[in-house]
Amino acid sequence: MPAATAPQQNPSPPSRWRYWWLAGLAAVYSGLVYANAIANPYAYDDMRTVQNNPSIESIYAVKRIILRESMRPLVNATYALDRAIWPWELIGHHLSSVLLHVVNVLLLFQLAWVATEDMRRRGASGPSERVSPVIVAFVAAALFGLHPMMTEAVGYISGRSEVLYGTFFLLALLSARRWMMGEGLRWAVTAVVLWVGALLSKEVAVFWPIVASLYDHYVLASPAEAWRKRFRRLYLPLLLLTATAGAARIGILVLIENPGEAHIMWQYVPVEIVVAFRYLLLIVAPTGQTIFHEVAAVKTLFDVRFLLALTWLVLWLGIAWRTRRTNALVSLGMFWFVLLLVPSAILVLLDLGEPMAEHRVYMSAAGLFLATGAGVGWAWAFIDTRSLRARLMLRFLLAAWLTVLGGLTVLRNAVWSSPVRLWLDAVEQSPDVWVPHLMLGEAFHDSGALDQALDEYRMAIKLRPTEQVPYMKLGLCLAEMRRLDEADGAFQKLEQLAPGSAVARNGRGAVAMIAGRYEDARGFYQSALATHPDDVAARQSLALLAETVNHDPVAALKLCQEVQQIAPETPGNDDCIRRNQDALTGAGPPR
Repeated sequence: MPAATAPQQNPSPPSRWRYWWLAGLAAVYSGLVYANAIANPYAYDDMRTVQNNPSIESIYAVKRIILRESMRPLVNATYALDRAIWPWELIGHHLSSVLLHVVNVLLLFQLAWVATEDMRRRGASGPSERVSPVIVAFVAAALFGLHPMMTEAVGYISGRSEVLYGTFFLLALLSARRWMMGEGLRWAVTAVVLWVGALLSKEVAVFWPIVASLYDHYVLASPAEAWRKRFRRLYLPLLLLTATAGAARIGILVLIENPGEAHIMWQYVPVEIVVAFRYLLLIVAPTGQTIFHEVAAVKTLFDVRFLLALTWLVLWLGIAWRTRRTNALVSLGMFWFVLLLVPSAILVLLDLGEPMAEHRVYMSAAGLFLATGAGVGWAWAFIDTRSLRARLMLRFLLAAWLTVLGGLTVLRNAVWSSPVRLWLDAVEQSPDVWVPHLMLGEAFHDSGALDQALDEYRMAIKLRPTEQVPYMKLGLCLAEMRRLDEADGAFQKLEQLAPGSAVARNGRGAVAMIAGRYEDARGFYQSALATHPDDVAARQSLALLAETVNHDPVAALKLCQEVQQIAPETPGNDDCIRRNQDALTGAGPPR
């Protein structure tokens, strides 16, 4: 029966127990290596996405959940669900991410298994005919579950978007396969619905239709007429929808979320090719992982780094193309790896986001591990015809490889156990970049080590003297230590570097408030608003003055309502509105 219409076939009975045993083994180990990440503290963007996120206070506040993260509402909904169901909020967020990762391990196992069955069914010959589906599936799933490059997506709460979209992505692919196998239109509808779920978790899922069509064309090797028919009915409409959705997302990013900030930076094209190569090197040899990767600009097309990365990319795509007939699963995985790196590269070309971040490689790496599983499966089948010593050596090497990867994952999770440790690691990797020093200063500040925080803020200023944020952090830290003259001096220096800076005016206002010079503070805040009418920090500070110093709830309420219009999700602003409304109605004591 042709592959296009053949019903899905189950594996032979002797394989069933190996399927469940090896799938369970991969899943259990993948969960265990993250046991030491469950109690890790909030880190980096977690303060914004989870800890100080008022939209996730109630799972029933659907409108608020959607509006807070309009492009990734399902991710925000999972945070709200975590808060509703887990008695320990921080641990609950981590548990949900780890459980989703384990689900993805099982889904990748299933995908690798059925893909290998599909290739065998179409009539593979030679060693490929003897390839064991469960070996391919176990290697792919175990690598995906245990590899330390997955830690930033799984162990970092704000990496949830990667893990969640991965779940929908893999489910959609498995559903689409059943439609390709002739099991009814309902599976095509299911696949599209799941794909939309992936899109509502992360925009990278726009490339799913391409991956699905490659599976159909290469792995199933469907007859040309049947494939063209499916292409017209499903893949082409989805690709057009993908292009439309991608253009809309870029438009929202450029015109609404980052007005005036996005610019097409063509010079980043060679940089992102270098970054893709660096991702591969980190997966092959996972040393030098860090939360912040320094990526130097490619100043000339004759840069050795770029030429090496470009050569790799050309060879990689060439090998993927050449192997599409001899080992379609390797070909699919290689194309998959590159394709899912493209959307994040596009954001970098728009000058939005860091050039390199480890969590972005999560689902891209799934394709690479799929290809690796297929390669190991072929080698396993070949060596199984050789001596007992060769077979034992292969098993030993595989077990050692997975053990080392699992150990590295546990060690990487330990780095995330302390913000100070996390950013010390980043500073060690990039000592001459200002961002890790700034963030290490923040970590020291939050831990109460203010003198060490000052040192890191000063180092950040030394490395990037035109950046405003380090001056602000330095000044506020000095003010907190009651070194008010030094604090005011830091903000004055910033004013000299950036005349009219709202950060400098607000900083000097904060110093004046601490010193009890309330009228001076008011003048600084009003000056900041005069040059930056939408400044939220100045309004919040003026509201605080009106509420606590002038005891004027009318003025305070007006300012807080203005903040609500400008930035509805500003932490603490809802409480400000509520307090002053109560004061005006007599429900609470005047402030």
